[in-house]
Amino acid sequence: MKLKSGFLRRLLLISTTVALMAGSLASALVASPAYAAQAIGITMEGYVIQTTGNFNPSWTTGNLGKSYDEGEWVPYQ
Repeated sequence: MKLKSGFLRRLLLISTTVALMAGSLASALVASPAYAAQAIGITMEGYVIQTTGNFNPSWTTGNLGKSYDEGEWVPYQ
């Protein structure tokens, strides 16, 4: 029984892809230390400008309200 070259090419492509993915996963698991996830913490805060009542601007991690239009630059830290 003779196999066609198209089948062999597909088989070679699939086996190469699986081998590369397995190697990438193994190197990613070995290269990343266990403490890296605990060492980094990020909290984004936006600058709230209240449009009604007293002018009391402040930083918040929540909803910025309706003080900014869509596409407008919002200060953050």
